[in-house]
Amino acid sequence: MDGWIGYWNSEIQNRMNFFEARPARARAQMVSEFKLVKQVEMTLNVMPEGAGVIKINTIYPDTYPWKGIYFDGVPVTITAVPNPGYTFTHWEVPALLPDGSSDKSLTLNVNLDETFTAYFTGSPAQVDIKISEINYHSEDAMESGDWVEIFNNGTIDVDISNWSFQDLKDYNKYVFPANTVIPANGRLVLCNDPVKFHQVYPSVTNYIGPFEFDLSNSGDMIRLYDHLGNCYVSFSYDDEAPWEKAADGKGYTLELIDPSLDESLPGSWMTYCKYGSPGAPYNHCVMSIIASEATEDILSVYPNPNNGKFFLEVKNTDYNLEGFRVMNQLGEVVYADNNNLHTSSMSLELSNVPDGVYYLIIVTDKGALSKKVVKMSK
Repeated sequence: MDGWIGYWNSEIQNRMNFFEARPARARAQMVSEFKLVKQVEMTLNVMPEGAGVIKINTIYPDTYPWKGIYFDGVPVTITAVPNPGYTFTHWEVPALLPDGSSDKSLTLNVNLDETFTAYFTGSPAQVDIKISEINYHSEDAMESGDWVEIFNNGTIDVDISNWSFQDLKDYNKYVFPANTVIPANGRLVLCNDPVKFHQVYPSVTNYIGPFEFDLSNSGDMIRLYDHLGNCYVSFSYDDEAPWEKAADGKGYTLELIDPSLDESLPGSWMTYCKYGSPGAPYNHCVMSIIASEATEDILSVYPNPNNGKFFLEVKNTDYNLEGFRVMNQLGEVVYADNNNLHTSSMSLELSNVPDGVYYLIIVTDKGALSKKVVKMSK
């Protein structure tokens, strides 16, 4: 038995020796095979300690100082990523960049052993990021695609570059691009179809996308990870009670009642106004978010009041019509046409709605315009 244990331990050691020696031999073969100049050692460091991290090509080292072997002749990209509460100031690279650099990201060929030190200023701060609104199943008349609103409930701006958004399936992932920053008390809408989203919400500008998957209409998971893989948000929603069923294709969205609440609890969410309030706090109702009142020199509706039959005319030729809809005072769409329009004048008939005050919303290439329309049959 002792002989077999000795043999077993010997074989394990042989393999450990192989694994330890293999990287150097593999790198030497790469130098030879691709006719590279030589290997160089890069050292990464951050000052002060804990103020940030450095992304080198596609990885984030765990500890600093950190050393890695790279190749003279193959450019390397390094990016300084501040931790919450800190701001990047400059690089110190004694030999390659004697004057340093204030560029957050550097791409350069490293032809000698060198130390790259990223300097930051500031102090640690708490990150408080919430998912504050979800649109997982639009009403057919107002198809805006799937989207979520991310709310920065903290007191500092948060850089979510290289953070990732996922649903229940791990392979469904959206990575936020560089320089994506949510200001303190600010909001960012992430949508899977920016074209549809803009058509329904032309006045909303703080959106990003697309994420190339759909949120399930029958319930799904919402997850948000930082650039290091730390989970900041993880919860599931459903389209059945006790979750609000009005968000399932009936024109409403799930809106977080208060950012202090637990997103995983159905009671933390409400369906406030039709079509929600993407990119902004809840506002009763969404008319001011969707469109601004048009002056007579831009948009004319006549006759007004009318018996349900009227004409609309866009007088300013700088505006190109892309679609329109009519909403009642509850924010419900009673008529919609989201097809591109090629005329600045047309007639409408609202024969199947009761008398009352309505809002005509015109979607143009410069945003949305609204006009109050009064229907009086007698």
